[in-house]
Parts: sequence; structure tokens; C-alpha cells
Amino acid sequence: MLGRVVTAAFTRSLKGRRCSTVAGTADSALSEQYQELIKETGTSLTPENAHHSLLVIHPKIRWGENSAPKTTTPELQLAEAITLVKTLPGFTVANSVVVGTDYNTKKKRIWGAGRVEALVDVKNSHHVTAVMVNVDMLSPLQQSELHSVFGVPIYDRYNIVLLIFKQYAKTREAKLQIELAEIPYIRHRMKFLDNVDENPSVLNIKMGL
Repeated sequence: MLGRVVTAAFTRSLKGRRCSTVAGTADSALSEQYQELIKETGTSLTPENAHHSLLVIHPKIRWGENSAPKTTTPELQLAEAITLVKTLPGFTVANSVVVGTDYNTKKKRIWGAGRVEALVDVKNSHHVTAVMVNVDMLSPLQQSELHSVFGVPIYDRYNIVLLIFKQYAKTREAKLQIELAEIPYIRHRMKFLDNVDENPSVLNIKMGL
């Protein structure tokens, strides 16, 4: 199950990229591009030896075209997210919850004020050092807003899957795929930071080494 979950999530993140066909000089060029990006902007913040106790939240879209397909349930989707988190050494799940939201997950805080307040209470009643919101990718604005609410690092599926592959990647091809997936993530967030006064660590990136 874990292999299917991780592979499916990572495949979505690499949609449209043909990493397996890249070889030789192209490999070197892409690696150089990645290293240059790190120097100029940032890279994934969380080190491999990080330790976090997470509150995992699955937003249940209650109606509309973005609601969960009939082939799964919110509880199963939450269970998959928990499985992903537990794959990372040092990452544990303090609590998990399904919380309804209307139509989509595009609102800047995803939920209304009442539900956000209730989630903060859940977070404060457990030893929580980070929150995972079980969506494919949060926008930089959402990450920033949710960080301001919860006061801890905010992760999405993209973050977690990248960290898993970083932890276990052994081959050059696997490492290249991770670099390719990370480049647009970093650039998108750096573009957001150009227009706001925000600490890059809030978006799970750090400035170049």
C-alpha cells in the first residue's frame, strides 16, 4: 500500500516530466541547474534528521465537483496521509482528523473561522510540532496563513512525499527526479516572497547556502 501511495503522489508531482529519458550531459545540466537554484534562492527546509509530532488534517469537500470520488472515503484518504507521514524517520502522528469544507480547498485558510479555531484547540491539546494538511499542494499564501494560525510548520502531501524520496533515494535517476520536482516548488514560493514580507522558513524553504 505504501509503495502505491508514495509512487502515485510523486508521479502527480512529476506530471509532464520525462526524467527517465534524461541521460549523460542532460543529467549534468539539470543537476547544475538545481545546485545553482539552491545557491541563488533556497532549498527544502526540513533536514533528514528532523523530528516532528504532527496533527494530520484531511479536508473533506462536502459537495461539488471537487468532492471525493466514490472509489474512496475521507477516512481512507486520511489513513493514506498518516501512512505517508509515518514513513519518515522522526515523524510521528500526534492526532488526526477529518474536517469538512465547502466546494474546494482554495480558500486561504481552507476552512471557516469556527473550524479553524476548533483545529487550533485540537493542536493545543496535543504535543504537536507541525501540521500536515492532506492536499496535493498548498499555495504559498495558504501555507503562510495557516502558519500564522497554528504557529508551527505546515506541510502538504508534496512536502511529505519529497522528504520521503529524499530520505530513501539511492540512484542518480531517483535523485534527479527529486531535484526536478523541487525546482518549481522553490521558484513558486520565491516568487511569492518577492511580494510579501515573510520569513522563507514559513514556506519550508531556506535561503541559499
